[in-house]
Amino acid sequence: MSNIEADEQGLLVQCANCGQRNRMRYEGLGRTFRCPKCQTALPPPAEPIDVSSDQVFDALTRKSPLPVLVDFWAA
Repeated sequence: MSNIEADEQGLLVQCANCGQRNRMRYEGLGRTFRCPKCQTALPPPAEPIDVSSDQVFDALTRKSPLPVLVDFWAA
């Protein structure tokens, strides 16, 4: 689905310029994140992100300053 992973602290994204894995903390969503290695701006997520657990979902919806769109589905 997505190359972005979510954990209880934030979104884990890979820098398109240098390949460094970076964390976008939920509290900072809505602002510009930069890769600490090469200083390239990391674009905000533009695709669905699979949330793997209740704890990750709770952290995202509790800490994000932005609205969170949720799409529930079942196979």
